Amino acid sequence: MLPNPKKQSTQIIAIPFGIWLAAALLNTMPGESILWQGRPVYHRWLGLLVVIPTILFSLIYIDPTPFHIDSTTLEQLRGTIAITGLATLLWLRLIFKYGGVSYYITNRRIVRKQDLPILRTIKEIPLEELSAVKSRHYFRKGFMAFMSSKAFPLDFGYLKDDVDKLRHLAETAKQSMSC
Repeated sequence: MLPNPKKQSTQIIAIPFGIWLAAALLNTMPGESILWQGRPVYHRWLGLLVVIPTILFSLIYIDPTPFHIDSTTLEQLRGTIAITGLATLLWLRLIFKYGGVSYYITNRRIVRKQDLPILRTIKEIPLEELSAVKSRHYFRKGFMAFMSSKAFPLDFGYLKDDVDKLRHLAETAKQSMSC
């Protein structure tokens, strides 16, 4: 007997689109299901408040003649460029650490996937190797660290979700693996 196409189409639509898309992007293993997925929440536009003044002050420092700037003001401008340049470097560090990052907790592993045009990495810890899960709150954002017995720790940062619930989810997923 042939399968009913109407039932198949409703079964496909019944899968939540976000979970289906995440499974497609993550390349899940057979029998693996995604329990939670998330992304870091940080303000990308804050860098514009730093980068634009840095560029402006640098252009003024390169050619100060149209602005009639004396040498004392030029020295002060050099310090301003140094401070805004350091702030720009901190912003770039934030972008390279959390830009394009997706977090996944599956029934078999913990995954941190970064997909930037110049940097693509996937770090994972199988639940069998998970030794401890730590969570903290700083400035209303959640941070988690998954400790492994064999590899480096895996960190989830700038989470909007409740990290205590995620810690409990990871621990119960590990316990269900051992049963």
